[in-house]
Amino acid sequence: FLEVNRQGCHLLGYTHEELLNLAWTDLFPPALHNLPIGQTEFLKSHLRCKNGRLLPVEIKAHRLADAYLLAFVRDLIEPHQTQEQLLYQANLLHYISDAIIAADLNFNITSWNTAAEAIYGWKAAEVMGRLVHEVLQTDFLAEPLDQVKRQFLEQGLWRGEVIQKCKTVIRLISYPRLPRSKTPPVHQPGQWR
Repeated sequence: FLEVNRQGCHLLGYTHEELLNLAWTDLFPPALHNLPIGQTEFLKSHLRCKNGRLLPVEIKAHRLADAYLLAFVRDLIEPHQTQEQLLYQANLLHYISDAIIAADLNFNITSWNTAAEAIYGWKAAEVMGRLVHEVLQTDFLAEPLDQVKRQFLEQGLWRGEVIQKCKTVIRLISYPRLPRSKTPPVHQPGQWR
C-alpha cells in the first residue's frame, strides 16, 4: 500500500504502519489481482481483518499501473445493522397496542398498524392511500380543521381531542399526537419491511 486512510485502518484493525507494510494483494480478493491496467471493477466481497474476521465490503477498484490499484471500500455491516434496526422499529410500530397511523403531507394514509385495525375496524389494505378524514371523519373538538392543519404544517406537531368514526360507526373520542416526520415510514403497500 502507498496510502490508507484512518477509516480503513479502523475497519480492518491494523495500524497505519502495518497496512503500509502489506501488499494490496494480501488483502484484496483474487478477482482484483489480474485486473487489467486502466480497468475498473465494482464488486461485493470480504476483506480479512487483522483479527481474522471477514468483513463484508463493496469495492470499487481501478488498476493504475502494473503494481498499483486505487480502491474505494465501503463497509456493508453498518448499512445492514441500520436496516435491521429499521425493521425492528417498524415491527414495534406494527405490533404496539396503540393505533399508529401515518399519512403524507396530503393526509393520505401511508401506514396503519395492527392496533389501528383492532381499534378502528378497518384492515390496512382497506385504508391505504385514502384520506385520513375520509376514513375517520374526524371532528376536532377545540379547534377548526383549518387551524389544526396550519399548526401541523407550520410546527410539525398537533395535539388535541378528537372524535373519530370506527368502521362499525361507533364514534371514538381520542387524544392523538400528530408529529410530522421528515423521512417516510419503512412501509410498502401490502407489506412491512
